[in-house]
Amino acid sequence: MKHTVVLITGWACPPQRIAPLAHQLETRLEVKVVCLDLLDLHHPSQPGGSRDMPSPYTVRLNKHIQHIPGSALLIGWSMGGMIALEQAACFPDEITGVVLIGSTVRFCRSHDWPHGQSALRVQAMMGGLKIAPGRTLSRFYRECAHPLILDKATGETYVNEAMVYDPDQLHDGLKYLSASDLRDLTSNIEVPTLLLHGREDAIIPCSAAEWLHSKLDGSRFTEFAGMGHDLPVRMPEELAEEIAGFVNGDAVVINRGTHIV
Repeated sequence: MKHTVVLITGWACPPQRIAPLAHQLETRLEVKVVCLDLLDLHHPSQPGGSRDMPSPYTVRLNKHIQHIPGSALLIGWSMGGMIALEQAACFPDEITGVVLIGSTVRFCRSHDWPHGQSALRVQAMMGGLKIAPGRTLSRFYRECAHPLILDKATGETYVNEAMVYDPDQLHDGLKYLSASDLRDLTSNIEVPTLLLHGREDAIIPCSAAEWLHSKLDGSRFTEFAGMGHDLPVRMPEELAEEIAGFVNGDAVVINRGTHIV
């Protein structure tokens, strides 16, 4: 029986955006990869901005994982990584480890958390989705690509692909990002953890991953110089190589380790 990898997308990023990474993982690790869209984890009755843990997203994720034979490696990108982190803290027996790509414990800045976006910026995005969704998403995708340039044709494709989402689903995702603070959960995480982050990430600062790495004994942290938030799109082969090392044991170390690619 093949082992299973569960790969969760980020906000407003359909599964086809992470398909190249899924392919690389299946090739290198001989595993079955299950790609979960945040759409798969959304429920129309869920409170989008609740601080209760686990969140409804994670409750639904755990139900998905329970139908997988054996334990699974959980990989989450951006908001998907936050949900994966919740799973690791609240339902650790269901997974063998967690990989966080461009993710964080708290998306918005606060007086004691400088590693995030302005809450006003997220509120502006919520308003923008109602007034000009295409323009709002286009700007988001350009910022995901920073410091690289997202060409116009690719940006238009991304926006068209995102039209599969109901505006309420995107809005609820932003409410989750605005309200969630997972810092207190870090003391509950004991599964092996790999952090992968772009050094120039303009959506979630690399310092957020550095903070999390400092809190998780035995975690592995790799930063990618000159890269931004869209690592799964830009570097699927390199990410798969890091994850393969993690799965095969040579990246799961007792002491904290960091390296730059």
